[in-house]
Amino acid sequence: STEDDNWVLRDLSFNVVKGQKVAIVGRTGSGKSTIIKLLTRLYEPQSGSILINGVNINEYKQSALREMVAVIHQDSYIFAGDLDANISLGRNGSKLQMGLAAPFMEAAPNLNKDTVLSERGGNISSGEEQVLNFARAVVTDPPILVLDEATAKIDLKTEKQIQVAMKQFLKNKTAIIIAHRLETIRNCDLILCLDSGSIVESGTHQELLLKNGVYRRLIEASEI
Repeated sequence: STEDDNWVLRDLSFNVVKGQKVAIVGRTGSGKSTIIKLLTRLYEPQSGSILINGVNINEYKQSALREMVAVIHQDSYIFAGDLDANISLGRNGSKLQMGLAAPFMEAAPNLNKDTVLSERGGNISSGEEQVLNFARAVVTDPPILVLDEATAKIDLKTEKQIQVAMKQFLKNKTAIIIAHRLETIRNCDLILCLDSGSIVESGTHQELLLKNGVYRRLIEASEI
């Protein structure tokens, strides 16, 4: 914000170690998605900086940043055309590892090489759309994967299949996860609890439960 008393995020500082799985939780409006938008340079920070491998993200070209950080949002756009075209999105095919999408596509068994998709995905379910979102992200084999409420539109059975594929994919990769479902975040290496744009608690699921603070109240209020 331009006003000193109206910052979305304030005094926010945290480190994510290579290979860590870090969850960011908090009530709606606490600043979770703003962090993701800053990380992907949809927003530019008005104060402070974000470093990847010790380098300010402003020093990276946007194309290089997109190769390092892939984001899976809860919303997607489906184009009229075949399945592979919807996964590759016109990106350089020689750089894409389409085989990485296969374990995720198993969660959408009705979609195959012969599937022709209609504009805006009128002929597939919202869950199948989201499976495609996962496939689009993983084929670039990014070292950092961000999941921004990525399973919000997926039923529990499909989500479990996605989680199995994701656990394998994320070996030796870094993940930042925003989610409301406890099952998605409870096994993360670190959970950051955000409130009014600041981190008020951090630790593992068990550590935060023992603190009996904001995190536990979010769970008891069914906000996680």
